Amino acid sequence: MLDQLAPQERAMLVHRWQELASVRDLPWAREALTSDPVGGALSVDLSQPARGDWDRVRDGHKKTALGQVFTPPRMARALAETLPGIPARVLDPACGDGSLLAAAADMMVARGLSPTDALSRLEGWDRDPHAAWLARARLIEWSAAHGGAGVPCIRVVDALEAEPVKPVDAMIANPPYLEAKRMRGAAPGLREQLAARYPQLTGAWDLYVVFLLRAAELLSKNGSAAFLVPNKILQARYGRHLRAQWIGATEGPLRIEGVVDCAMLTPRPFPGTSVYPVLLRLRRGDVDFYQARRAATWDQLEQSDPQVVTHNTVQSVGGEHPIFVPFNGWQALEECFNLGRLEGIAKVASTCSFHKKGLRELFVTSEKPEAYAWPYLGGKSRARRTEVSCFAVDWRGYWISYDQEALRTTHQNPLPKLQVFARPKAILCQHALRVRAYADHDGTYVTKDVYPVAWPVDPAWSLDALVTLLNSTVFTALYNTLFQGVRVSGETYHYLPAFLHQVPVPDRAHGALAGLEPLARPLASGGFTAELWDAADRAIAEAYGVTPGALDRLREVYLRRVGAQTPG
Repeated sequence: MLDQLAPQERAMLVHRWQELASVRDLPWAREALTSDPVGGALSVDLSQPARGDWDRVRDGHKKTALGQVFTPPRMARALAETLPGIPARVLDPACGDGSLLAAAADMMVARGLSPTDALSRLEGWDRDPHAAWLARARLIEWSAAHGGAGVPCIRVVDALEAEPVKPVDAMIANPPYLEAKRMRGAAPGLREQLAARYPQLTGAWDLYVVFLLRAAELLSKNGSAAFLVPNKILQARYGRHLRAQWIGATEGPLRIEGVVDCAMLTPRPFPGTSVYPVLLRLRRGDVDFYQARRAATWDQLEQSDPQVVTHNTVQSVGGEHPIFVPFNGWQALEECFNLGRLEGIAKVASTCSFHKKGLRELFVTSEKPEAYAWPYLGGKSRARRTEVSCFAVDWRGYWISYDQEALRTTHQNPLPKLQVFARPKAILCQHALRVRAYADHDGTYVTKDVYPVAWPVDPAWSLDALVTLLNSTVFTALYNTLFQGVRVSGETYHYLPAFLHQVPVPDRAHGALAGLEPLARPLASGGFTAELWDAADRAIAEAYGVTPGALDRLREVYLRRVGAQTPG
């Protein structure tokens, strides 16, 4: 099997074998290791020592095909620490090089188990035989270093089909990240096979979702699971079925006990990828409380200072929507979730997206077109300077030829009806550290999809009042309490129409908003002053039930601390 590997991969496995065989005078370890494909492969050229670890030397195409993203040791420890007690059996269904199982062994020894007993409680699976060998080698070395003995149960099997050797009461996993668009090329037929097996798989689901479904099948009564998964599971439509079970009012196979948001973790755990992970703790059976925290540094990741809320609160806030992630200021915001939602007073819509290469350049130009000409926001494909800020617009001079018929028929790229734009509307900046909205009173601009639009559907809310609400501190705090896990390039939040609809809004009849219109009108019409905004912001906060002191703290946490733009 070594002949299937690239020279650097092959050399590393051989060096690893030599290292273990020469240092450890343990017959049981030597037998366990030499019985694998690496044994007898010492004819490999070792003139150049192997460098790095398996994650770094692994052939990139093979890693992609298998969805391999190996777990850094500190992340593995943090994940293992979330498992309760001393589990009778710990399964890693995608064990890779064994880092999570080694961390689980450390955890059990720290809680009073002997090294030999800890090793005997571990089981690892992997489709990749070479990764499985490395996992076995890691755990044998771990056992020897801790004075233990025995061969760990590492199996080369398909986790989607295998059954555990013994009942599993704990799972720990960093499952494969194989996106929908890559799955068909990497594993033809797999997507269709899994969709037939799991009818709840809908949309552009990633392979890791199937491992979450498998957890519900494999865990024994009162079993727990600790998963490291992309934060997309908190928001993506394909995760809605799972979220509804984890946090819904009706009992599901697994319930959520906690989440650690690692989207802002620096340095990033998986450099060179677009994966922004969360640690999920799930359990079979009743769950009364839910814990959540965020980690921006590795030290914070290893600290235990979660926000704790009742599971009933999680149900009322989240439902089938993204899992609720409380943050500093939760006590100030908790009562806000008893209010209505933005979808009751306004409609937020996505805007123009060009799906075919070259279409944007054909229809969007810096010169005014002869026909169907509209000023266009988002004309530069990679503009660093945003054109939409709080209460203001900075049009860069691009135009769109809004020829809907040609785009729909000739180019098969339909765009929204022109009426979406040719009306008084709010324009939002989708990529920003806070909600930023501008009032386009005359329906002047057509916008790219990075600038969604909104308009009031409740006559009690004027466009000016709506834009002022969107630009308020509490609205941003509420959005980022619910949905902060959505980030772009680890830097900016992603304000999406479907999520904006779920943000709580105050009652327009609240006495604190009686004087909002005289403040909102000049703010949204080019007469901005910091004093006007402060007065309007405080009136909106009062209508939400947020005290002046709490508002100041929210400004610090959600605006100043993250470097978000302050109006004006």
